[in-house]
Amino acid sequence: MDHKITDLQINALIGTNSKYEIFEIDRQYDIMSTSIKMDKSKKINFNNHMPHECTLLKNVIELNNKELYDKIKDYFCLYYISALENTIENSFRKFWSLSERIIKDIHGGMKDEKLVKYMGKLLKMCRYPDKIIQRVKFIKIKRNNLVHENIHGEITQSDQAIVKIIAENLILFLICYFNEVTDIGDYKSFYDL
Repeated sequence: MDHKITDLQINALIGTNSKYEIFEIDRQYDIMSTSIKMDKSKKINFNNHMPHECTLLKNVIELNNKELYDKIKDYFCLYYISALENTIENSFRKFWSLSERIIKDIHGGMKDEKLVKYMGKLLKMCRYPDKIIQRVKFIKIKRNNLVHENIHGEITQSDQAIVKIIAENLILFLICYFNEVTDIGDYKSFYDL
């Protein structure tokens, strides 16, 4: 998530067609014989520590809990608006605000440091690597620079992607445990530090 192709430790980059056939094989033979093979990235399992059968809003509608249904519906609307933004900074800012709103709806008001801890805990529950969890602290600094100091150009697509992942997992968390709570504050027992 936070690496560019130039950050990868590789000896060669080999071009292939859609059938994975190497272009101009006679010129690339030396490269092939000295290159390393890279493993495919592992797909992250979003349902770690969450119920295996998550039926999204079906459970929410069937329980007839209008207050929670309205909140989750609002979160989906905010997610949609965040995803449609044309610029990375605006999308980042809206995903951050959505994540902050969900966490504060569950736990009440809090300072930024505690908010970042809750975001980190969520990523840890979903088994994201430590390097991604540690980035949240630096992303918060960039967010504060953007919002409070009007400093533009610091937010990267990687930062936006991490904040988007946090928002997605928070919404998934709410939906997966919906049938075990009566109001938004009850989620605190599933997601407390």
